[in-house]
Amino acid sequence: MRNPAPTLILWGGQDRFLETHVARASLQQCDNARLEILPDATHWLHLEHPDRVTALIRHHLSTA
Repeated sequence: MRNPAPTLILWGGQDRFLETHVARASLQQCDNARLEILPDATHWLHLEHPDRVTALIRHHLSTA
């Protein structure tokens, strides 16, 4: 079953544990999804770039 809810996927471009193709495949499970890759972030993007992550989440919530 596909997810109908507006979905934001945040991904670290330098993630050593999960490759970007996993995020792109996740988009296929959603009807309304957007992938935002932070190129210089790792697996811990919320700790490395808290202001950027917060801004992206706030924008997503205000437009969803």
